[in-house]
Amino acid sequence: MGLRRLHRGAVACEPRHPSWFAPAVDSMLADLKIARVAADPPRAKVDAQPGGWPGLAYFRLHGSSRMYFSAYEDAFLDALERWVRRLSSTGDVWVIFDNTATRAAADNARSLMGRLAR
Repeated sequence: MGLRRLHRGAVACEPRHPSWFAPAVDSMLADLKIARVAADPPRAKVDAQPGGWPGLAYFRLHGSSRMYFSAYEDAFLDALERWVRRLSSTGDVWVIFDNTATRAAADNARSLMGRLAR
């Protein structure tokens, strides 16, 4: 693949079409060492879970229930903390809060960081 000839570093793909959420695609991404982004709100059933290459787990969180506006509740952040702890044993974990319209992203990020520091 041309991408891997040009760049050997971390790569994550955030697919938007349901055809990307198939076992064969996850296998192809894993072979190419490309992570599939876990997005919220999810567009497909497995979209909320990271996939592809297990050496990188990438969470892109836009806010639920109102994209870009809603802050994440404690229960969601508790579950995310468990994901991050479990997945960090097999690779890098990136978490991006994109619920920035009401400045919830910074508060959610600080809250997750506090949970992880315990």
